[in-house]
Amino acid sequence: MLTDAYGIFTSQGAGRRVANTAKLLAEGRSMRLKDKLKVGFLLLQDAGKKGKKEVDNLVDRFGDRIEAHIFDLTEEKIVPCKGCKYCPAKFGADDEYRCVVNDETDFFYRNHQRIVGLDAFVVVIYSASDKGMLQATYQRFIERTRYLRRSDYIYSNIPFVPLVFEEVGAGQNFHIRIITSFIRHETIVLQPLIGVPYEGVLLNRDDVYGRFEVFLDKAEVVAVGRMASSLNNSCHFLYNPVGYVLKYGRDVDEKITSIRHANLERRCHLLQSNFSERLIQKSTF
Repeated sequence: MLTDAYGIFTSQGAGRRVANTAKLLAEGRSMRLKDKLKVGFLLLQDAGKKGKKEVDNLVDRFGDRIEAHIFDLTEEKIVPCKGCKYCPAKFGADDEYRCVVNDETDFFYRNHQRIVGLDAFVVVIYSASDKGMLQATYQRFIERTRYLRRSDYIYSNIPFVPLVFEEVGAGQNFHIRIITSFIRHETIVLQPLIGVPYEGVLLNRDDVYGRFEVFLDKAEVVAVGRMASSLNNSCHFLYNPVGYVLKYGRDVDEKITSIRHANLERRCHLLQSNFSERLIQKSTF
């Protein structure tokens, strides 16, 4: 074990993530949001708009608690990831689109600012037993999020939940695939929600809605904790994950490192600003 530096560093990294998350959750329990939780719904696979219908029903049900941002990517153009040696293409603020793909019809090009700055994500998949009905952009979407991950973890500590509507016999196990795809962004995964549709009826609707309400409760704690913890954050964490270090000259350039630190300072200050504008102390009564 003493000669396995990779394994030791990976274990240390996992321990730090657990500790930081526990601290974040603790800090998130003393305050609450003044406004609604900003939740992004990413619909990445559908069949005849059945998934979109269920998302709309869910948003209607919880509209008093959330500010919903629905992205139906099954109808969007997503240019394939080019797997660039240098990613992102340039350095800048989180709200600046920095992927090398400059196609004005591309989803990320048009919507970058809309998919950053949210409090939580719901990744939605509709799995039909008839695979011929599926419209899917899941894999292409996941591959393109590389530039978000390489931008010093833009989605760091954002809570997300897989919401999978799986018809009997579909057998795609998307809740597992979603977790492994999104957790690499240093997000915080919450318990997957799995609905069972049958002939146009969601058989376990009450259970799904009840679990979604639990997700909202926990996601709010995480969102509050992110803002509260920013007050004590040095704001100097740079993207340097074990096992994914690209030793290119650009990544160790002193000028570029300085730019990255400045960008992280901006991210931290934005959270601090949100702390003042969006949070209120919980009543002790």
